[in-house]
Amino acid sequence: MQINLKDIVLAFRKYCPDHPLKMIADNFFDETGSFKMNLMAEGAWAINSVSAIARPLQFLAFHSEKAYRDMIINKVSAADKETFNLHNLISAFCELSVMNTFICRSSDPKSFVYENRVRDDSDKNVEFSIKMQDFTFNVEVKSANLVQEDQEIAKLLRENPSVLMIDARIPNYQEVVDKAQMPVRGCLDNKIKDFLVDANKKFSKSNGEKEVNLLVICWDDRIHQALMALKSPKAQGLLTANTYRHDKQGNPELYPNIDCVVVNKTYSLFKEYILGTLFRNFSPIYPVDPFFMLFGEGCIVDHNLTQDRHLMLNSIMQQNLMIVDETFADSLSPVSIATMSDGEPNTIKFRKYEM
Repeated sequence: MQINLKDIVLAFRKYCPDHPLKMIADNFFDETGSFKMNLMAEGAWAINSVSAIARPLQFLAFHSEKAYRDMIINKVSAADKETFNLHNLISAFCELSVMNTFICRSSDPKSFVYENRVRDDSDKNVEFSIKMQDFTFNVEVKSANLVQEDQEIAKLLRENPSVLMIDARIPNYQEVVDKAQMPVRGCLDNKIKDFLVDANKKFSKSNGEKEVNLLVICWDDRIHQALMALKSPKAQGLLTANTYRHDKQGNPELYPNIDCVVVNKTYSLFKEYILGTLFRNFSPIYPVDPFFMLFGEGCIVDHNLTQDRHLMLNSIMQQNLMIVDETFADSLSPVSIATMSDGEPNTIKFRKYEM
């Protein structure tokens, strides 16, 4: 299916009035979907923003009309009654970023299967499957509602100068809460647990090292929260023997169908993209494309990891994914302080808290 930039712009114009892509399409493009050249000086960021998402959408349309239509009509519109859901929009962008990266780097992009059902005893689909050289990847993409989390923190900061952030499970939680002279916000490890449980149900047991069931978790700059929830024994990490989750027999809950877990910071990139700041601050010296995982700093969790799998994922994402083991996860700080930034209104900043 061949799609051009004008087709995509016209699709954006059908979104709800306050959708950021519709606002760009209405203000900087004419009714035919052509950029208003008289606005080039002030609208360079706008054409860069639209071009950035148009490229992966065009590529997706070429390989799967079903995936393209679902993405542009349902997911990217993120419709929520008469407005749009910001988290759902960011989630759609995260998913598109992962798909685009894999398709562009695949030795056999025609092998791409959108919403592939990989097990017969489930009615759930993975995001997609694709061949990468002699590997086959089944990929599931997850992102927590960090927009809502930021809103809850901001609400507390409107009435308090700072908030104590519990970024991971700590043994003396109640003691810390009792001594804190500020509001306390708990950790998000149950979100990570939900991702593991859901992905494990979608995947079937992989058939050897060359088949990889990959879970990609898109987080923001506070990536340490997800890494500790997964791999820190001190924080009862979900992929450790000390996990807080156990089956009915009291054994650690396992996720045998998940082969690899990658955590990246693309959620932060897409916050900037939607606000328009990503391309307003665009530098020709350091170009950025949020729809390639290369630009979202990532880590790979030491779980069923082999050297070949690690090297393959490095090649796909064009970065050296740091391996997060238990020692590294335990070295991360489980508590931080949130305050409002003095120089940037409505911006929350976080700093390490020494317990």
